[in-house]
Amino acid sequence: MPEDLRLVDDPLDVSLLWPPSDRPWSTTPLSKQCSRDLDLTAVLMALQIDRDQRRTVESILMDLCLEPKVIEYRQDVVADLLAHPSLVSCFADLQRLLNSLAQFRFLQGRGHAPLHEVIWRLSELETFVMAVERLKSGFDELGKVSSEGLLHLRDIVEALLGSPLFQRLKADLPDLIADVRTSASVTIGVNLDAQLRPTAAVLLSINRQSFSQSTFLQRVLGQADPEANGIAPLHHAATGNFTDPTISQMMAPLFRDVADVLEKAAQATMKALRRYVKINTDFLLGLLPDLSFYLGAVSLIRHLEGLGLAVCRPQIAPMVERIYQVEANYNLNLALRLAEQHPSEAIHEMLVPNDVEMGEQGRIMILTGPNQGGKTTYMQAVGVTQILAQSGLWVPGESTRISPVDGIYSHYPIEEADIKAEAGRFGDEALRLSQIFQQATRHSLILMNESLAGTSPGEGLYVAQDVVRVMRRLGVRAIFATHFHELAAQVDQLNAETDGDSRVISMVASLINENGDGPRRSYRVIESPPMGRSYAREIARRYGISFEQLVETLDERGALD
Repeated sequence: MPEDLRLVDDPLDVSLLWPPSDRPWSTTPLSKQCSRDLDLTAVLMALQIDRDQRRTVESILMDLCLEPKVIEYRQDVVADLLAHPSLVSCFADLQRLLNSLAQFRFLQGRGHAPLHEVIWRLSELETFVMAVERLKSGFDELGKVSSEGLLHLRDIVEALLGSPLFQRLKADLPDLIADVRTSASVTIGVNLDAQLRPTAAVLLSINRQSFSQSTFLQRVLGQADPEANGIAPLHHAATGNFTDPTISQMMAPLFRDVADVLEKAAQATMKALRRYVKINTDFLLGLLPDLSFYLGAVSLIRHLEGLGLAVCRPQIAPMVERIYQVEANYNLNLALRLAEQHPSEAIHEMLVPNDVEMGEQGRIMILTGPNQGGKTTYMQAVGVTQILAQSGLWVPGESTRISPVDGIYSHYPIEEADIKAEAGRFGDEALRLSQIFQQATRHSLILMNESLAGTSPGEGLYVAQDVVRVMRRLGVRAIFATHFHELAAQVDQLNAETDGDSRVISMVASLINENGDGPRRSYRVIESPPMGRSYAREIARRYGISFEQLVETLDERGALD
């Protein structure tokens, strides 16, 4: 590495999100509709991302990383942070410094007075040095890190600190700052006419100390120092009355004189700064999204652990395996919502986790069950977990093995107002399904929630059968939450009659009986044939709307007479 460590002109290549590479890493974007269906905004809020970085971090979640090497690179950084709380504190301090650095960079080059440009450039360089030294102290406190990203950053910091250019900058900064920042006040002389009215003013001196107001007792006893304490109250620009035209006419040119004198006094500093004009601090600013991402990750993990919820580092399987295995998977959004609504209760006792497996035994789930029985929650949990895993984050569950997907495609009901009039609900659903199959591959994940319900049951079932056959031929992983119990009952036939290596299975949001009180929701999702009409009769009986119960109700009212 050259003596000046490529600190000038060519920015340093350092990222905690992307390993060094000679080629672009492969990613695929999520659609905004999928983001809404999976409620990624709630995930982003849970990460407690700095507001200025929220959109950048959102793009990290929205751009699904397809490369196991990149995912594991990020996981290793998260693991180091979890193992070293002092490094988390270092990152938090560094984030604050870099936010200030970004502000100083923003202020420069916008047509401001040269003096202001000098002050902001000095502030930028001062903050840059502080940030590098804070990183150094953070790494010194650890002694050892194991992630490739942090090791690379540590090497760069150590090389920077030993760079002759950095050493010269650090040595020069105190004097350069003192030359500019020690101008604390000015002394002005004012001439008076015979009526003691101000007629002219002149700038006498620029001082290193600020004026203050002498106390009433000091003025009475004659102890006020005119060089430091005024003999009258100190007037502030924010509250003083400077509307007198005579005073205004004199003060305006005086302020220009002050600026001219200060800029002349700062010329030496401006000249000295030319030695560092090419210093590029972009590589540190480029770490801001990385810091926000990882600080949010640690915060979320600690929050979930504090709620008694399982969270784990997923094992990343090759994409060709097309596998999703999570033990005790739960919906992150639901967990966070429950924690907010019931802050003093045991959230882990309120959640119902499910083991989820999509692989050789079955990659396409036909999911049936009662309304509000957990179907949508289950499906959303799978989508959010997949996104978290591919972002390099820990996931909800006790153990996980997941293959990256090259796209997540959701097909959820949309608001009536969003449906194009010429298409109608079924036409809109068909159009969106067609768009999905124009993009999906065998490595994709498709999430369908009550799809094809916008037409008659017979027509909807007919189209649903074709859609499932196509998904089997394609080889995707998919969950189809539906009320088409007949579709779930046909899984053996669909597997037998359609070529493909994505087996179709029937999953049910199951019910349990307790003390003879009839069926109630358990939110457990298991592999099982659909419950069909027998389930519907049990539900009807529970709510008092079976045929016999309704006839009895009408008879009691005398409505059948």
